[in-house]
Amino acid sequence: MGIEVVSGQKVILTKSLDSVRFTFKMEVKNKFKGLFDMDLFAINIEKNAVVGKENIVYYNNVKDVQKSILYSETYGYELFEKKIDLDIKLLPDTTDKIVIISTLYRNLSQIDKDKDIEFTFSATNKITNTMVFKLSDKISISEKETLVLGEIYKYKDTWRFNTINNCSDKSLLDLLNNIYNAKIY
Repeated sequence: MGIEVVSGQKVILTKSLDSVRFTFKMEVKNKFKGLFDMDLFAINIEKNAVVGKENIVYYNNVKDVQKSILYSETYGYELFEKKIDLDIKLLPDTTDKIVIISTLYRNLSQIDKDKDIEFTFSATNKITNTMVFKLSDKISISEKETLVLGEIYKYKDTWRFNTINNCSDKSLLDLLNNIYNAKIY
């Protein structure tokens, strides 16, 4: 069983560069039944802070050029889940970090109940089939648009996850530009 993480916590994903396949999964309770959605994005930011559009993986672009990042989703009546499968060995040498972000789409005029959405974000090692970490939280859907969940990066001979879990009212592109100084081409 993985550890429960909090904002700012770093987790070692790999003890060596051999165990490098992971699933990052976001599960969201579907309590507003069609009045909102949370999309998951995996963004490969290169060492020179450049992001190629073809390497932003989400529901409309389900894999990056190298097929190192794959997207899938499942919708149920009570719960839906979004997954990012990552094979670190297939990442290009130019990768600086992979940022995982979720965006909120909602129709606030029809939501008259409480405005918090509960979610769970977790990482599973696909080689050992064990959970590495889990983040459980809720987000106010009336105020925020984008949630930066965290970043995957290489440190010496390990890969790590930096838990950010930070909500913003800025759009995805604004966040990439403001936080990561990323240029998208």
